[in-house]
Amino acid sequence: MRIPTSQNRDVGHPAITICDKELSRVLERSRSTEPTDEFQKIVEAMGSIIVDLDLRLIQPTLRRHPELTAEAREMKLI
Repeated sequence: MRIPTSQNRDVGHPAITICDKELSRVLERSRSTEPTDEFQKIVEAMGSIIVDLDLRLIQPTLRRHPELTAEAREMKLI
């Protein structure tokens, strides 16, 4: 699973940028310090975080507020 990072996608909202940068930092630090099997667990956990944010926050918000869809697209959230 490839985790989106600030290096491979453009994020616009400050909160998303902060979250993205922090997750990327954890991923990069663990890549060089953790054994391969533990690193894979971290990658999978981060993927779960991203999916959970989408399912529990982004999608429900866009259903309640469809007027935000264009902004979400610009921010590459959908």
